[in-house]
Amino acid sequence: MAVESALEIEDLTVHFGSRTVLDQVSVAFPAGQFIAIVGPNGAGKTTLLRAILNMVDYRGEIRVDGIASAHRRNVIGYVPQRHNIDWEFPLNVSTMVATGLVRGRRPWHRTTAEQWRQVGAALDQVGMKALHDRPIAALSGGQRQRVLLARALVKQPRVLLLDEPNTGLDMPGEAAMLQTCRNLVKEGTTVIMTTHELGSAMDGCDWMLILKQSVQAFGRPADLKDPQVWMQAFAVPEDHHLLRTVGAVPTASVMQQQPPDYNPPTASVSGHAASIAAGHQGGQHPGQPSHQTAGCPGYGTPDQDRNAHSASAGRAGSGGFAGKEGTW
Repeated sequence: MAVESALEIEDLTVHFGSRTVLDQVSVAFPAGQFIAIVGPNGAGKTTLLRAILNMVDYRGEIRVDGIASAHRRNVIGYVPQRHNIDWEFPLNVSTMVATGLVRGRRPWHRTTAEQWRQVGAALDQVGMKALHDRPIAALSGGQRQRVLLARALVKQPRVLLLDEPNTGLDMPGEAAMLQTCRNLVKEGTTVIMTTHELGSAMDGCDWMLILKQSVQAFGRPADLKDPQVWMQAFAVPEDHHLLRTVGAVPTASVMQQQPPDYNPPTASVSGHAASIAAGHQGGQHPGQPSHQTAGCPGYGTPDQDRNAHSASAGRAGSGGFAGKEGTW
């Protein structure tokens, strides 16, 4: 059975002056899926989202639910990477989310009971309903990101575009954001996210688009294992850790990465600690010289100290420590 597409793009090309940012991009994003768009800086990821929203001039065709329309922005939610929001402005969370109901809406415009119901539903979707009356100035970075997500969801869009939503989040915040996206997908929303977090995208997304001006590859993460595709898209060598992150090459264990003659160190106590322990076991006082400290100057007998200093001087030629009295 054919998979229904939420968003179809055909031969999309975008120029900024003489520079080609996107070149004949064609891809169909499946409906009700979590999709990651990845690629190096300057690959055109943000420009692709802006073209979908009709915010830049382009050539080609873009269809949402099979309909090509300049008004498709009304059925798409969008959380940009950068936003001009004064988080010190005296608004609470609910009022902030309500500003997403109407483009150009002002906080003092009257909101209907049905619209407040939509605000509550959007906050519930992102796990922020309990903080509906909290001032936005009192929110953490992760909470602010979820409020922006609720603001994009309040119009109940069929497609949600997120431009690097994990930027600035710590690992728990990133995990919470990804789980929120997964929950939205379960409810039927198509979520399309640009990201530089390749590991999280491989683990959490249903599909991945590798973009570098044009489509390098599109498929399920488990199928994107060709190292050449990743090397070409990100301009990395064959031994780069990126290839291990995405599973394009096996992850070698620490021991496999060591030279053949490598002998791992064994856990042991220091020589001084060992001498103290030996002193206790032999009935000596911890400060009393012990025969087990012969290789450690200053802790053995006079003869042992002289031998230890001589041995240290012999080692100086192969790289020792430079001190006031020479290298030793």
